[in-house]
Amino acid sequence: MIQLAACTRSIHPSTTSTDPAGAVRGRERAAPTDWSAGLPDSTSDVVIKGLGARTDVTASFGTVASIGINTKGVLNFEAGASSVTGGVSIRSQLSGRHTSTLYLDEGSSLTIGGRLTNSGFILIGLNNGTTASTIQAAALSNTGIIHLNGSSTAQATIDLTSAAGFGTKGTLTGDVELSGDALIEFKGGQITTIAANSDLVLQGPHAFVADASDTNTNSALERLSTVTGVLELENGATITIAGGVSISDNASGGLFLDSYSAGGSSLTKRSHISSAR
Repeated sequence: MIQLAACTRSIHPSTTSTDPAGAVRGRERAAPTDWSAGLPDSTSDVVIKGLGARTDVTASFGTVASIGINTKGVLNFEAGASSVTGGVSIRSQLSGRHTSTLYLDEGSSLTIGGRLTNSGFILIGLNNGTTASTIQAAALSNTGIIHLNGSSTAQATIDLTSAAGFGTKGTLTGDVELSGDALIEFKGGQITTIAANSDLVLQGPHAFVADASDTNTNSALERLSTVTGVLELENGATITIAGGVSISDNASGGLFLDSYSAGGSSLTKRSHISSAR
């Protein structure tokens, strides 16, 4: 392992957990011997790598220096408040049903002092959960998949202290889906573009991509002007756009309203919408 700085130490799970059938299962790893250099602490650069390194956090991870989830590794926060002073990266090449994954179950929270970088899979919340789940980070870069699943009583949230953007200011990249009571909140700014080969799916009247001044609407999408990927609104999701928006109408992009749900979704325009073929 590479030591990233003189004051930190790289640390990883030291054992593989399997069930009697030989399948990899999660493990809390609460003992010092479960890790390559003792329990993680504030000086640790934690690396979760490979299926056998799946780690479940059932209380709190405490505070660590950084987290890297690589090569189909899985880190599952089941409860408690954990924090990272630096960044968190989820890096993956998709391979069948396995990809590097960060889970936050209901009632868990993760505060990230640096950037959250994702080319794997982030899943926050349960659609039948009873307690909120939250990631707070300084910024977000996404080329992977992000799913937020809130319920009627528990919001799933990503709270970002940066201007709106998923790696590039003003642009949504990757696959982003919010369902139920779900929120991606930016300090300010607007998402003006949904990039090619990228999707934004909003399911339900409480699925919002917002700025901090108004978290009860899709306030960070009011200046959306270009959709070359996919914009999909289901089950009563609504967006009001202040100006005109150009939406690609081709095999890789377009606008979908209630394509598989009962209805009630809307894209309201204060100016015109044009279709680009």
